[in-house]
Amino acid sequence: MFLVWQISFHRDSKGQVLLDIAFKEHPGFNPLAAGGRSLEHLLEAWNLNQERQLYQVLEQVFLRFAQHQQTRFQALAANDDRLAFDLQTVHRPGLQLLALETLQKLVLVVPLEGVSLELIHGQLAALNPGQPLNQAANFVMEHAAMDSHVASELEGDMKVKAVYRLLNGKVTAEKPDLENFLPAQLQQLIGAVEVSWQAGTCLSEHVAVVAARVQQQVAAAATDFTWRQQLFTHLADEIGWPLGMDEAQQRWACYTVQVGKGSAALYVEAERPFPTKAPRLSLRAHGGQSAQVVRIPQYDWSERWPPARMAQQIKATLNKQIGLLPPSRGGSQ
Repeated sequence: MFLVWQISFHRDSKGQVLLDIAFKEHPGFNPLAAGGRSLEHLLEAWNLNQERQLYQVLEQVFLRFAQHQQTRFQALAANDDRLAFDLQTVHRPGLQLLALETLQKLVLVVPLEGVSLELIHGQLAALNPGQPLNQAANFVMEHAAMDSHVASELEGDMKVKAVYRLLNGKVTAEKPDLENFLPAQLQQLIGAVEVSWQAGTCLSEHVAVVAARVQQQVAAAATDFTWRQQLFTHLADEIGWPLGMDEAQQRWACYTVQVGKGSAALYVEAERPFPTKAPRLSLRAHGGQSAQVVRIPQYDWSERWPPARMAQQIKATLNKQIGLLPPSRGGSQ
């Protein structure tokens, strides 16, 4: 959510620069009309062409807008007990609260607290643009010691947006319209976070439930990542080291297998909800862009198997389909 300011500059007959700031969404709010020596001093410095004062001017304007919003919140809260309770419980010390209020709605954007992405900071860094990917065999080891600054930055970008529809200054619906905001890299790893509003709850309780759900999905993503990595390592023991793989998320790997007198590329895709669901297997003959893709039908699978047993089952399935896989290597290359 953004506050849109219209800033214009004019020159009077004396050549001084005049600053005008307008809040289009809040025509009744004029940050310069209230006066105050601090802002007047900054404007005087600005008029003397001290351009570095512009940031301080805008800082003061934003502070006054926050005070204006707080006054409007108090007026709304005095008119609606439920809204008063939500505002009181959400706006606790140390919590950043962004809000945009009009006559028809009140929008609160509340950051999630207590969520740590440390378990997956290596994967997040690998998804970060500009971060070079390493060879599959070295990926996790080389990222194990990297700084967690990427995860730390993303932790501050997780928010819950609540929109209260208003009529005559009172909330009109049983619950606010809710939307969870997660950084794209994080959502790519853990998927969407969906939490329903429970009857009788308040916004602060809902935000806490969302934070707990995010943390739960982060932990599950870390476990799944390790599980997939071990599966692909054991597959290397069974059928050879992969030709290529998804280094960042370990969601797929490609191996070479013998089919008749030729060879084919075996694609193993361990997508969600792995390990509950068996990886998808497909074969593509080497050579030629129009090679036919043969998908291996469903096969016996149990999420309770260890990764080594899963790899053996995949090999047994392929042996049943094509019957030409070599004996186990007994160790990765």
